[in-house]
Amino acid sequence: MSEEANSRNLQCLRCNQPLMSLGTLPLRAGGKSGAAAFWLGDMAEWGERIVHLEVHRCRSCSHLEFFDFDNSLPNS
Repeated sequence: MSEEANSRNLQCLRCNQPLMSLGTLPLRAGGKSGAAAFWLGDMAEWGERIVHLEVHRCRSCSHLEFFDFDNSLPNS
């Protein structure tokens, strides 16, 4: 969990209650899927990478929010 996330006062978009940090969630991004993955096999995974998103949950309504505080996702 980043220091930046701890220093923010994050509020739920649904009910304006404080969000509780659940830590980071590693997600696979990029690569190929569908027919390309079938024909390319393991080579389809060459473009994949792991990005880490911080997950926060509302204590009141259980709404989940995902944050990219370290800007690991591409801009487009």
